[in-house]
Amino acid sequence: MDFYKLNILSWNQGTDDLTLEQEAAYLRIVNAIMLYERPVRANLRVLGGLWRCGSERKAKRLLNELVDAGKITVEDGYIYNPRALEEASKVLATRMERASSGREGGLQSGKSRSNALKNNNHGEALASTQTNQRESKRESKRETQTENQNHQDDDDRAAESTFRERLVMAMGHHRSGVMPSGRLAGSQADMAEANRWLALPGMTEDIIVEEVRNVAARLPAPPMSFRYFTNAMAQLSSALCAPPLSQSAAPSNRLDRPPIAKRPRTNPDDFDENGNRIRPI
Repeated sequence: MDFYKLNILSWNQGTDDLTLEQEAAYLRIVNAIMLYERPVRANLRVLGGLWRCGSERKAKRLLNELVDAGKITVEDGYIYNPRALEEASKVLATRMERASSGREGGLQSGKSRSNALKNNNHGEALASTQTNQRESKRESKRETQTENQNHQDDDDRAAESTFRERLVMAMGHHRSGVMPSGRLAGSQADMAEANRWLALPGMTEDIIVEEVRNVAARLPAPPMSFRYFTNAMAQLSSALCAPPLSQSAAPSNRLDRPPIAKRPRTNPDDFDENGNRIRPI
Protein backbone atom coordinates (compact mmCIF):
# COMPACT_ATOMS: atom_id res chain seq x y z
CA MET A 1 0.00 0.00 0.00
CA ASP A 2 1.17 3.55 -0.66
CA PHE A 3 -0.96 5.24 2.04
CA TYR A 4 -1.62 4.61 5.74
CA LYS A 5 -2.89 6.58 8.73
CA LEU A 6 -0.40 7.94 11.24
CA ASN A 7 -1.40 9.12 14.71
CA ILE A 8 1.09 11.93 15.24
CA LEU A 9 0.59 12.14 19.00
CA SER A 10 1.12 8.39 19.47
CA TRP A 11 4.16 8.49 17.21
CA ASN A 12 5.74 11.35 19.15
CA GLN A 13 5.14 9.59 22.44
CA GLY A 14 6.47 6.27 21.15
CA THR A 15 9.67 7.79 19.72
CA ASP A 16 10.38 10.24 22.54
CA ASP A 17 13.41 8.22 23.64
CA LEU A 18 14.98 8.14 20.16
CA THR A 19 17.42 10.58 18.62
CA LEU A 20 16.43 12.36 15.43
CA GLU A 21 18.65 10.02 13.41
CA GLN A 22 17.16 6.93 15.05
CA GLU A 23 13.61 8.20 14.58
CA ALA A 24 14.22 8.85 10.87
CA ALA A 25 15.65 5.35 10.42
CA TYR A 26 12.69 3.87 12.33
CA LEU A 27 10.20 5.79 10.17
CA ARG A 28 11.76 4.55 6.94
CA ILE A 29 11.61 0.95 8.21
CA VAL A 30 7.90 1.34 9.03
CA ASN A 31 7.25 2.95 5.65
CA ALA A 32 9.00 0.10 3.83
CA ILE A 33 7.01 -2.53 5.74
CA MET A 34 3.73 -0.76 4.96
CA LEU A 35 4.63 -0.16 1.32
CA TYR A 36 5.52 -3.77 0.54
CA GLU A 37 3.22 -5.34 3.18
CA ARG A 38 5.95 -7.63 4.45
CA PRO A 39 9.08 -7.54 6.65
CA VAL A 40 12.25 -5.86 5.41
CA ARG A 41 15.41 -7.84 4.69
CA ALA A 42 18.08 -7.31 7.33
CA ASN A 43 20.74 -6.74 4.70
CA LEU A 44 23.20 -4.02 5.69
CA ARG A 45 23.74 -2.96 2.10
CA VAL A 46 19.97 -2.61 1.56
CA LEU A 47 19.60 -0.76 4.85
CA GLY A 48 22.46 1.55 3.95
CA GLY A 49 20.56 2.59 0.84
CA LEU A 50 17.22 2.81 2.67
CA TRP A 51 18.73 5.02 5.36
CA ARG A 52 21.03 6.89 2.94
CA CYS A 53 23.92 6.51 5.33
CA GLY A 54 26.33 5.17 2.67
CA SER A 55 28.07 2.90 5.15
CA GLU A 56 27.28 -0.64 6.22
CA ARG A 57 29.00 0.04 9.54
CA LYS A 58 26.67 2.95 10.27
CA ALA A 59 23.66 0.91 9.10
CA LYS A 60 24.64 -1.87 11.52
CA ARG A 61 24.91 0.64 14.38
CA LEU A 62 21.45 2.09 13.66
CA LEU A 63 19.95 -1.39 13.34
CA ASN A 64 21.36 -2.46 16.71
CA GLU A 65 20.18 0.76 18.36
CA LEU A 66 16.61 0.28 17.14
CA VAL A 67 16.63 -3.36 18.27
CA ASP A 68 17.96 -2.35 21.72
CA ALA A 69 15.25 0.33 21.94
CA GLY A 70 12.61 -2.35 21.33
CA LYS A 71 11.26 -0.72 18.16
CA ILE A 72 12.06 -3.60 15.81
CA THR A 73 13.10 -7.24 15.96
CA VAL A 74 15.30 -9.26 13.62
CA GLU A 75 14.30 -12.87 12.94
CA ASP A 76 15.53 -15.23 10.23
CA GLY A 77 17.21 -12.40 8.34
CA TYR A 78 14.16 -10.08 8.30
CA ILE A 79 13.22 -6.96 10.25
CA TYR A 80 9.82 -7.00 11.97
CA ASN A 81 7.71 -4.30 13.55
CA PRO A 82 4.54 -5.79 15.10
CA ARG A 83 2.42 -2.64 14.77
CA ALA A 84 3.29 -2.06 11.12
CA LEU A 85 2.72 -5.72 10.21
CA GLU A 86 -0.60 -5.68 12.08
CA GLU A 87 -1.79 -2.63 10.15
CA ALA A 88 -0.64 -4.15 6.86
CA SER A 89 -2.47 -7.38 7.71
CA LYS A 90 -5.68 -5.46 8.45
CA VAL A 91 -5.53 -3.74 5.09
CA LEU A 92 -4.90 -7.05 3.34
CA ALA A 93 -7.79 -8.71 5.22
CA THR A 94 -10.15 -5.85 4.33
CA ARG A 95 -9.13 -6.12 0.70
CA MET A 96 -9.80 -9.86 0.63
CA GLU A 97 -13.11 -9.45 2.50
CA ARG A 98 -14.36 -6.90 -0.01
CA ALA A 99 -13.40 -9.15 -2.90
CA SER A 100 -15.20 -12.09 -1.26
CA SER A 101 -18.31 -9.97 -0.59
CA GLY A 102 -18.41 -8.91 -4.21
CA ARG A 103 -18.30 -12.51 -5.37
CA GLU A 104 -20.94 -13.57 -2.82
CA GLY A 105 -23.24 -10.74 -3.87
CA GLY A 106 -22.98 -11.78 -7.49
CA LEU A 107 -23.81 -15.39 -6.64
CA GLN A 108 -26.84 -14.38 -4.54
CA SER A 109 -28.13 -12.14 -7.30
CA GLY A 110 -27.85 -14.97 -9.79
CA LYS A 111 -29.70 -17.35 -7.46
CA SER A 112 -32.53 -14.83 -6.98
CA ARG A 113 -33.06 -14.45 -10.71
CA SER A 114 -32.96 -18.23 -11.18
CA ASN A 115 -35.56 -18.80 -8.45
CA ALA A 116 -37.86 -16.22 -9.97
CA LEU A 117 -37.76 -18.03 -13.30
CA LYS A 118 -38.31 -21.43 -11.68
CA ASN A 119 -41.42 -20.21 -9.83
CA ASN A 120 -42.91 -19.00 -13.14
CA ASN A 121 -42.98 -15.46 -11.88
CA HIS A 122 -42.44 -14.34 -15.45
CA GLY A 123 -43.39 -10.74 -14.83
CA GLU A 124 -41.07 -10.36 -11.87
CA ALA A 125 -38.32 -12.35 -13.52
CA LEU A 126 -38.60 -10.40 -16.76
CA ALA A 127 -38.62 -7.06 -14.96
CA SER A 128 -35.66 -8.12 -12.86
CA THR A 129 -33.79 -9.35 -15.92
CA GLN A 130 -34.50 -6.17 -17.88
CA THR A 131 -33.45 -4.02 -14.93
CA ASN A 132 -30.26 -6.00 -14.50
CA GLN A 133 -29.56 -5.77 -18.23
CA ARG A 134 -29.97 -1.99 -18.15
CA GLU A 135 -27.75 -1.74 -15.10
CA SER A 136 -25.20 -4.04 -16.73
CA LYS A 137 -25.20 -1.90 -19.87
CA ARG A 138 -24.77 1.29 -17.85
CA GLU A 139 -21.99 -0.31 -15.82
CA SER A 140 -20.30 -1.57 -18.97
CA LYS A 141 -20.56 1.88 -20.52
CA ARG A 142 -19.07 3.49 -17.40
CA GLU A 143 -16.25 0.95 -17.36
CA THR A 144 -15.54 1.58 -21.04
CA GLN A 145 -15.49 5.33 -20.48
CA THR A 146 -13.27 4.91 -17.44
CA GLU A 147 -10.90 2.60 -19.34
CA ASN A 148 -10.73 5.01 -22.27
CA GLN A 149 -10.06 7.87 -19.89
CA ASN A 150 -7.32 5.86 -18.17
CA HIS A 151 -5.71 5.09 -21.53
CA GLN A 152 -5.95 8.76 -22.45
CA ASP A 153 -4.41 9.75 -19.12
CA ASP A 154 -1.59 7.24 -19.68
CA ASP A 155 -1.01 8.63 -23.16
CA ASP A 156 -1.03 12.18 -21.82
CA ARG A 157 1.40 11.26 -19.04
CA ALA A 158 3.65 9.49 -21.53
CA ALA A 159 3.58 12.50 -23.83
CA GLU A 160 4.32 14.83 -20.90
CA SER A 161 7.04 12.59 -19.44
CA THR A 162 10.33 14.35 -19.00
CA PHE A 163 13.58 12.99 -20.40
CA ARG A 164 14.48 11.79 -16.91
CA GLU A 165 11.19 9.92 -16.44
CA ARG A 166 11.50 8.27 -19.85
CA LEU A 167 15.01 7.07 -19.01
CA VAL A 168 13.99 5.77 -15.58
CA MET A 169 11.01 3.86 -17.01
CA ALA A 170 13.14 2.49 -19.86
CA MET A 171 15.53 1.10 -17.24
CA GLY A 172 12.60 -0.75 -15.63
CA HIS A 173 11.99 1.47 -12.59
CA HIS A 174 8.91 3.42 -11.52
CA ARG A 175 8.67 6.83 -13.15
CA SER A 176 9.51 8.44 -9.79
CA GLY A 177 12.87 6.63 -9.82
CA VAL A 178 12.52 5.46 -6.21
CA MET A 179 13.85 1.89 -5.85
CA PRO A 180 12.86 -0.61 -3.14
CA SER A 181 16.18 0.04 -1.42
CA GLY A 182 15.29 3.72 -1.09
CA ARG A 183 17.91 4.76 -3.64
CA LEU A 184 16.92 7.20 -6.38
CA ALA A 185 17.46 6.47 -10.07
CA GLY A 186 17.71 9.58 -12.22
CA SER A 187 19.52 11.66 -9.64
CA GLN A 188 21.38 14.86 -10.44
CA ALA A 189 24.54 12.85 -11.12
CA ASP A 190 22.62 10.50 -13.41
CA MET A 191 21.16 13.37 -15.41
CA ALA A 192 24.62 14.89 -15.79
CA GLU A 193 25.68 11.56 -17.30
CA ALA A 194 22.64 11.59 -19.62
CA ASN A 195 23.50 15.12 -20.78
CA ARG A 196 26.97 13.87 -21.70
CA TRP A 197 25.30 11.20 -23.85
CA LEU A 198 23.29 13.91 -25.60
CA ALA A 199 26.52 15.75 -26.39
CA LEU A 200 27.83 12.74 -28.32
CA PRO A 201 27.59 12.96 -32.13
CA GLY A 202 24.37 11.65 -33.61
CA MET A 203 22.57 11.16 -30.26
CA THR A 204 19.02 12.36 -29.50
CA GLU A 205 16.69 11.80 -26.57
CA ASP A 206 14.61 9.24 -28.50
CA ILE A 207 17.70 7.29 -29.59
CA ILE A 208 19.09 7.27 -26.04
CA VAL A 209 15.80 6.12 -24.47
CA GLU A 210 15.46 3.31 -27.02
CA GLU A 211 19.04 2.14 -26.43
CA VAL A 212 18.51 2.14 -22.65
CA ARG A 213 15.37 0.05 -23.13
CA ASN A 214 17.18 -2.43 -25.38
CA VAL A 215 20.11 -2.85 -23.00
CA ALA A 216 17.93 -3.12 -19.88
CA ALA A 217 15.74 -5.79 -21.54
CA ARG A 218 18.74 -8.15 -21.57
CA LEU A 219 19.46 -7.75 -17.84
CA PRO A 220 18.02 -9.83 -14.98
CA ALA A 221 17.28 -6.68 -12.93
CA PRO A 222 17.16 -2.93 -13.65
CA PRO A 223 20.51 -1.15 -13.19
CA MET A 224 20.86 1.30 -10.34
CA SER A 225 22.79 4.03 -12.17
CA PHE A 226 22.82 5.65 -15.61
CA ARG A 227 26.56 5.04 -15.79
CA TYR A 228 25.87 1.40 -16.61
CA PHE A 229 24.82 2.51 -20.12
CA THR A 230 27.73 4.86 -20.86
CA ASN A 231 29.79 2.33 -22.85
CA ALA A 232 26.74 1.34 -24.90
CA MET A 233 26.06 5.02 -25.71
CA ALA A 234 29.64 5.59 -26.83
CA GLN A 235 29.53 2.55 -29.11
CA LEU A 236 26.16 3.60 -30.53
CA SER A 237 27.43 7.12 -31.26
CA SER A 238 30.46 5.74 -33.05
CA ALA A 239 28.27 3.42 -35.11
CA LEU A 240 25.89 6.24 -36.06
CA CYS A 241 28.71 8.55 -37.18
CA ALA A 242 30.97 5.98 -38.86
CA PRO A 243 31.52 6.66 -42.60
CA PRO A 244 29.91 4.15 -44.97
CA LEU A 245 32.16 1.32 -46.00
CA SER A 246 33.54 1.83 -49.53
CA GLN A 247 33.48 -1.13 -51.85
CA SER A 248 37.06 -2.22 -52.01
CA ALA A 249 38.50 -3.47 -55.26
CA ALA A 250 38.63 -7.19 -55.56
CA PRO A 251 42.09 -8.61 -55.14
CA SER A 252 43.77 -9.14 -58.48
CA ASN A 253 44.07 -12.68 -59.66
CA ARG A 254 47.53 -13.89 -60.41
CA LEU A 255 46.26 -15.17 -63.77
CA ASP A 256 45.15 -11.63 -64.73
CA ARG A 257 48.64 -10.18 -64.41
CA PRO A 258 50.51 -9.48 -67.67
CA PRO A 259 53.00 -12.18 -68.54
CA ILE A 260 56.60 -11.52 -67.71
CA ALA A 261 58.77 -11.25 -70.82
CA LYS A 262 61.36 -13.96 -71.02
CA ARG A 263 64.91 -12.76 -71.01
CA PRO A 264 66.94 -14.03 -74.02
CA ARG A 265 69.57 -16.59 -73.32
CA THR A 266 73.14 -15.42 -73.58
CA ASN A 267 76.13 -17.32 -74.83
CA PRO A 268 79.63 -16.36 -73.66
CA ASP A 269 80.91 -16.83 -77.20
CA ASP A 270 78.70 -13.91 -78.32
CA PHE A 271 80.91 -11.39 -76.48
CA ASP A 272 84.56 -10.38 -76.75
CA GLU A 273 87.01 -9.90 -73.90
CA ASN A 274 85.70 -6.38 -73.22
CA GLY A 275 82.07 -7.54 -72.98
CA ASN A 276 81.03 -6.18 -76.36
CA ARG A 277 78.65 -8.27 -78.38
CA ILE A 278 80.32 -9.69 -81.46
CA ARG A 279 77.32 -11.69 -82.71
CA PRO A 280 73.96 -10.18 -83.48
CA ILE A 281 70.88 -11.32 -81.51
